[in-house]
Amino acid sequence: MQMSPSFEDKQRVAYSRYEGRGAVDGHDVEDWHWAERRLSQDGDVQTAIGVARLETFLNEFYESPRVLKAKYGKTADLNEIQEALKEQLGIEDDLQLPYQRLSANSIVELIKAVDFDALRPEKVETIPLDHSILPDGLPSRFDEEVMKFKGEQWEIHKYDADTFPHPIHAHHRGTGLKMDLRDGRIYRKREEVSQMKKKDLKQLRDLIQHIEGVPALEDSQKK
Repeated sequence: MQMSPSFEDKQRVAYSRYEGRGAVDGHDVEDWHWAERRLSQDGDVQTAIGVARLETFLNEFYESPRVLKAKYGKTADLNEIQEALKEQLGIEDDLQLPYQRLSANSIVELIKAVDFDALRPEKVETIPLDHSILPDGLPSRFDEEVMKFKGEQWEIHKYDADTFPHPIHAHHRGTGLKMDLRDGRIYRKREEVSQMKKKDLKQLRDLIQHIEGVPALEDSQKK
C-alpha cells in the first residue's frame, strides 16, 4: 500500500516548480496542489521534482520568443534562444537549463544583446519531407516531446561558420542535429549519434536542386 506523501516531500516538489519558473512568486497554491496530485500518482519524490522543474521551465522558455519580440523587437526561434542562452550562461548541456532559475523575462534579459540576424547563415535550400527519415533511438533535446512535427525539414547553408563535418552539410530543423551529406552520419555538435540509411540519404540528396559543390556520396552508409 502506497503511503501518503509527507508534508516535506510535497514542499520539495512545490518548491522545484517555483525554481523552474525562475523563482516567480504568485503560484504557491497551484504548485502545492500539483505536488499533491503528482505524488499521489507516483510516490517517487525525485522523479516528481525533475518533472516539476522541467515543466515549469518549459512554460517560461516557450514564452520567451514573445517576450523578446514585445520588449526589444527581436525575432528568434526556440533553437536560437536556447543556443544563445547556453552561450550566455557558459553551459553546454541542454538539460542544465531547467536548473538555472529562469523566467521568460530573465531569459530575455540574458540574451537581449545577441544579434541573431548576424548569427544566421545564409540559407541555400530547404528540403521538406512528408515523413521522418531520422533513425530511431536518437537522443532528443529536452523540448522535443512538446515540439511535434508531421514531417521534417532539412536546411543546407552556405557560408556556415561551422564547417564540421564538411563545409556543405545539412541541418535538421527542430533537433539541432546536422548530417554529413557524404555518408549520412548524424551529429549533435561534434558527437556522432547515428547514421542515416543509404536509401534515405540518396532520397534526400536527389531533392537538392539549387546547390553547387555538394560533396560526393561515399560508400560507408547503412543499407
